[in-house]
Amino acid sequence: MRVEPRPNEVRQLVIEIFRSLGSPTKDLFELHETVMIQGGRCLGRKYRTRQLNAVWLIDAGLIRFYDHRRRVLRTVNLFEELAPVRMAA
Repeated sequence: MRVEPRPNEVRQLVIEIFRSLGSPTKDLFELHETVMIQGGRCLGRKYRTRQLNAVWLIDAGLIRFYDHRRRVLRTVNLFEELAPVRMAA
């Protein structure tokens, strides 16, 4: 059974990776998050600091990290990175 990652788990992972990519702590407190909606359906979320961006594509289960020049720095497969959460019966 596959359980979709929760937005707060993904946000925390994005913050950790931004930090590992050299983002100053001050920038992480000013993280901008945007929900991407098309046709009434949530496609993903965007995360932005002054120097880094990330895009979470929900259906693909991927987060792509970009620098300020839009170069891909890292891609994370959420279905591999986040431990599955089992629902209580």
